[in-house]
Amino acid sequence: MGFVASPNCGEFGLQITVNGQKCANVFHVEGAAPYNAGTLTVVSAFLTTWWFDNIRPQLSNDVALTSIIARSLESINAPSIEFDDTMPIVGSASTNGPILPHNVTVAIKWTTGLRGRSYRGRTYHPALYEGQVVGSIVDAGELTQLVDGYSALIPALAAEGYTLVVYSRYANKLERATGVCTPITNCSADDVVDSQRRRLPGRGQ
Repeated sequence: MGFVASPNCGEFGLQITVNGQKCANVFHVEGAAPYNAGTLTVVSAFLTTWWFDNIRPQLSNDVALTSIIARSLESINAPSIEFDDTMPIVGSASTNGPILPHNVTVAIKWTTGLRGRSYRGRTYHPALYEGQVVGSIVDAGELTQLVDGYSALIPALAAEGYTLVVYSRYANKLERATGVCTPITNCSADDVVDSQRRRLPGRGQ
């Protein structure tokens, strides 16, 4: 699996701990010009603010954002940084019961208006807690807040001149010569809980 360049695109890996276990959520953001250390820092700081305002209130205090690893996808030697200002950011929903097993999640679905695997993405929300789930169903009000929180990232980035995208490295199971970035237009989620097996203890990120 080699490196596939994508002009003007940046990769932002949000490093998260769940009861001390490491996991990550990765976002791709396209700008108007190639990223440098300064613009990687700007977008990382922006993502930190978005997380604090929109995602932290939906998380148990057993969950924390600890840093963002950001890199330009312009070339294999393009700039990269690790951003950890104001971190760790600990979840603030601390009165709604303990977290469920680490693999229990909501799959946030990102769509672009185009069909095919290259044009849709998912973000697995870290660590649902007991107060958010009844049986295998996420409470309707809690689900609305989660979708609203993630959806807020799309217009907020646009207002700063950046675009949240689905980044595709492959077509028909073959690596592309150049990565394709497609603007995300919508965010949704099913109310049935999902499972991210890689987040089970000892499985890695």
